[in-house]
Amino acid sequence: MNSETELTEATPLIIELASALHRFGAPAHELEELMTETATALGVAAQYFAAPTSISFGFGEPREHRTTMIRVSPGEVDLAKLRDLYVLQASIASGATDAAAGRTAVRAIVERPPRFGPAWTVPATGLVGVTAAPFFGGGAPEAALAGALALLVGTLAWLSSKRPGLQRLLLPGSSVLVSAAAIGAAVLLPDLAAAIVTVSALILFIPGLTLTIAMNELAAQNLVSGSARFAGAVAQLMMIGFGVELGRSLVALVAEPAAPGPEAGLGDAVVAGSLFVASLAFTVLFQARARDFGWICVAAFVAFFGARLGVALLGPLAGPSVAAFAVGAFSNAVGRWRRRPALVTLLPGLLLLVPGSVGFNSVTQLLDHDEMRSFQSVFNTLLIAAAIVTGLLFANVAVAQRPGTGERLS
Repeated sequence: MNSETELTEATPLIIELASALHRFGAPAHELEELMTETATALGVAAQYFAAPTSISFGFGEPREHRTTMIRVSPGEVDLAKLRDLYVLQASIASGATDAAAGRTAVRAIVERPPRFGPAWTVPATGLVGVTAAPFFGGGAPEAALAGALALLVGTLAWLSSKRPGLQRLLLPGSSVLVSAAAIGAAVLLPDLAAAIVTVSALILFIPGLTLTIAMNELAAQNLVSGSARFAGAVAQLMMIGFGVELGRSLVALVAEPAAPGPEAGLGDAVVAGSLFVASLAFTVLFQARARDFGWICVAAFVAFFGARLGVALLGPLAGPSVAAFAVGAFSNAVGRWRRRPALVTLLPGLLLLVPGSVGFNSVTQLLDHDEMRSFQSVFNTLLIAAAIVTGLLFANVAVAQRPGTGERLS
């Protein structure tokens, strides 16, 4: 087979596989590594440049490069499809699947309907709001109201999913709505902690995970993608913060809520139960397979209680590194044993560690003209993200991944 034929058969597969991996959640540096393995196995000389909104390909030897660029969207996380794509990529890299069969398989995975439709995902969004409140120290009233508002936000997200104009308004509009409702409820219920309700109801919008992935990409020297993702996370935080401030200002035209007293929380037993329910919600929202629920639940417990142990041992800033190491090592070990990508359990576990709420607080403090506390919160947000990435890097060394099985730590 000559090089021209190899390019003709392999390049469509490489482009479609890269696009699918990007769409369903693979970070840029990991995508580039996977595609390099794929091209090598197919006997094609290729180079890649992945960014959050585009992927560039250079095929052939340097003097005869054929360059292709495709526009891509950040897309949605679908762990079941991402798992199948990783397994397929490993099969191609090992030579078990050729270019034609691989291309057919990629299309079948992409076109497959999601495992969970709106009848599942919308209620799961509400469950995330309910379970987030106890993590932030909220009581039963905060959990109930956060769940109701998160359910409303999930419904709005579903209704706007097919209309791009409305979808762009979802983030600021939901922030205004949730903030106004939470602060309005605090006027009627003086002991209600409106801030806990707000951050719990909006927790899926707060880009802590995006910020952590950006730091990971920067640590991997993928500077363009990491910088772009970081800028996107900051912009998203600012939009949420502005929406929350606008909602608060609207309520202040009518009444001013009293400052709530200290929250007693719901206790460790309720927090543990919340972790179980949150794992169920993550399984649905991230379109994971039902058989992965147990592993996702274990990862959630490892992450949450690992964070508690880390904070007790090393303090609130370095502590998340211990939890990230624990959940990363666990995910790698499970991935090695089951010969499946570690991301299936790693992503839900990381959601309990990411510094999104700290970043959210920094924006609200800035809007309150508390610049010193705001800048301190910004610095803490970056330190926590760096601590998580450092823990993941150590986990990669402690529990090495077996080559050729598609297991990678993101």
